[in-house]
Amino acid sequence: MKLNRILFIPATCLALSMATVSCDSEGDDNIQWWDWSTTQEDPAEPEEPVVTEDNPEIVALGWTNETLALEAAYGNIPDYIQVYKSPATLCDKDAYAYIAVADFAQATLDVLGDAENLVTPSDRYDESLAPIVVNGGYFYQSSLSLIVRDGELICPNNQVDSPDWTETFYYTPRGTFSILNDGSIEVSWVYTLLSGVSYSYPTSMPLEKDVVPSASYPEGGKEYSAQTAIGGGPVLTKGGSIINSWEDEYLNVNPTDNRPRTAIGYNPTANRLVLFACAGDNTEGVRGLTLENTASVLLALGCTESINLDGGGSTVMLFNGNEIIKPSGGTQRTVGSCAAFK
Repeated sequence: MKLNRILFIPATCLALSMATVSCDSEGDDNIQWWDWSTTQEDPAEPEEPVVTEDNPEIVALGWTNETLALEAAYGNIPDYIQVYKSPATLCDKDAYAYIAVADFAQATLDVLGDAENLVTPSDRYDESLAPIVVNGGYFYQSSLSLIVRDGELICPNNQVDSPDWTETFYYTPRGTFSILNDGSIEVSWVYTLLSGVSYSYPTSMPLEKDVVPSASYPEGGKEYSAQTAIGGGPVLTKGGSIINSWEDEYLNVNPTDNRPRTAIGYNPTANRLVLFACAGDNTEGVRGLTLENTASVLLALGCTESINLDGGGSTVMLFNGNEIIKPSGGTQRTVGSCAAFK
């Protein structure tokens, strides 16, 4: 979904054991004698290996682990990443969605993209060969959403927006999903001043004409620094509560319409990262989800921290470069950023 331009710049395998039979020796110590006078039982047929489910609580919600089937079609991915297909309905609506679930202790979250160039998610896959890629933040002629990679701010969140670009201007911190320098994950609202200093806030800022965020407003701000981060918005869940701060973030994202959606979340209990994408619009039989629906789905998956990413015709999910959630417009859009699991 396009927005106005800113001012600047496993499968788990179980080992099978076979019972061993000891042989007693008689006479010559160098010869082992088998007692054929008793009937020997045929060796037991080996049991089929049992595949255990790494995330049984996800399956209990009706999601199906499609990793092995997708690997058979498109090649293997690391065993610490699992991909699940949604049940036929989500939030009482016909649905077609996938989630990629990654063990945060082993997986890497990559944020692909730069401040200026728009390319397709498939292009980003070709550059990175990341097993899982989804579209990321907002864009117009370049990226409008924050990108932090290897501790460097590549692109800030959009610093100003306006309904008319003449009289009314909004300077709004926007939802950001961050891996901080200490390795912890934080969902917050981030704004970068013209000085280049960025601040992170624990709550959204009320939408106020001509009010610029600062170190002291909104309350609780702190100078922002992260190792890896992606911006988008609005925040969907924080601290285990549904937020949906789209009005404060001044995001025209059709919040109450059923649309294709992309999101990123974190389940702290299981230490899992989740990338979510659902089909909609021109996809037969499904219309997509609202923002509140998307937040509810992520919260049910244990993602107490999550943000919405760009949706609509931008939504796509790639498995080893292959579309498993296809863009509703038929072809991939060129976008400003992507989120990826490695």
